[in-house]
Amino acid sequence: GRVLPVMAVGMLVVGRRYGTKDFLNAAVLVAGITIFVLGDAKVSPSFNVIGLFLITVGVLMDAFTSNYEESKFFRDKNCSHLEVMGYSSVVAACYALAGQLFGGQLWPALAHARAHPEVLQWTLGFSVMGYLQVGFILLLIKHFNATNAEIIKSSRKVLSIALSFLL
Repeated sequence: GRVLPVMAVGMLVVGRRYGTKDFLNAAVLVAGITIFVLGDAKVSPSFNVIGLFLITVGVLMDAFTSNYEESKFFRDKNCSHLEVMGYSSVVAACYALAGQLFGGQLWPALAHARAHPEVLQWTLGFSVMGYLQVGFILLLIKHFNATNAEIIKSSRKVLSIALSFLL
């Protein structure tokens, strides 16, 4: 689980202090996720070192980002979650556009969207869902802190996977 990295970065970057109960709750959550994931390890036991490295970097960056948003945007500057979403969406859109343009994928993507108009509907739908998800996560970070937001996100993922097996 990402809870432990979020807690570690929270202690280092934000100066947050956690009690024994917090660490115990995080350990129980991580143990539960680990046991749950080990059930799938028999199906696909191969690991790629580069993949593990990239996942580790992603988890650490996510831990830093959520703690940074909490301390700099929500505490220091008292920004609303809509302001944070607006600015981060503009920056992300610029990066994505530049990546598509310089990677030579923008014009073929636009041609594909013109040839298949349903792509625009699906893109709009996924964008709205993504926007709502990020807004909800930012509200969790703002009102309950980054660690609690990560606990909620991890619990939701486990519940979603468990329900997918049942349904």
